[in-house]
Amino acid sequence: MELGNEYFLITSFPDFYESCFDIHAYNRIFEEKNVIIHATSKHITYPEHWGALSVKCAIKGVEHYQCNNRFYSVDEDRYLIFNEGQFYSSYIYSDTETESFTVNFSAQFQQCMLESFINDPDYVTANKSFEFIEKLYEYDESISAPLKRLYKATLLKNPDINFITEIYYELLENLMMQQFNLKKEIKKIN
Repeated sequence: MELGNEYFLITSFPDFYESCFDIHAYNRIFEEKNVIIHATSKHITYPEHWGALSVKCAIKGVEHYQCNNRFYSVDEDRYLIFNEGQFYSSYIYSDTETESFTVNFSAQFQQCMLESFINDPDYVTANKSFEFIEKLYEYDESISAPLKRLYKATLLKNPDINFITEIYYELLENLMMQQFNLKKEIKKIN
């Protein structure tokens, strides 16, 4: 479902194995728009595929990801960050419904945020990019609060696009600040 010009909401998992499924058309949505995936399933598997900068969450249950020979399990206590351009696979195998919630950021949105937020050469390269540390994170209030508001907004019949935009900026800013602090800590290690 299109939410204005900049946002797209996916409320069911697409069938990657369907003969007429066009992965390139599907990926274009993520390249051009901020996409929220809010879907449930007991059993679903996705082969390795390209992804946008994303925050992977599970509201209920567990979703599993594999990337570069690393395995991650996202649940109610931990979320996962993947950078734009990362290739990964994922699956859900459960006796009960798993409620998956993923927030994807378009390259244009990221660029806009970088230009308005960062002038520190330690974090932004000449081509104005920013790399997140891809790993599981435990929730803190700076991340869980905007995610909860965004989750609730997706449940509304007619979500407020301005409200969603505000939350997107807040969430990405908070994620970037978290990364700045984490990278500063890493630099302190001999």
